Amino acid sequence: GGTGEALDSYRLALRAQPGNTRAWSCAAVAYIDLGDRAKACAAFAKSLRLDPSRGDVWLAYARYVVEEGDEERAAAILMAGRQANPGHRELQEATPSRLRPTSPAGGAEAGGRR
Repeated sequence: GGTGEALDSYRLALRAQPGNTRAWSCAAVAYIDLGDRAKACAAFAKSLRLDPSRGDVWLAYARYVVEEGDEERAAAILMAGRQANPGHRELQEATPSRLRPTSPAGGAEAGGRR
């Protein structure tokens, strides 16, 4: 399917350019779509080791970990991201509870969760 083909493209890009942080973060999202938690986390971590200045990737990684139910680990990811990006306002203000998914009807404030 589409996700598998996309992942193949990212893998090909990474063989040619192993330091391609965008390909690593895109691969992480593809692994999420395929349900491979371990590979998704490894790809996020690799992207961030290569370029810790990517606040958007820190947030995506923490959001994924929250959705998987591990708020303690998400807090550690956010802390590391804040240290690497002191000027990234959204990252500085993020907390695991703010990253929780909300349902279309009601949101987190009304107790709605996916």
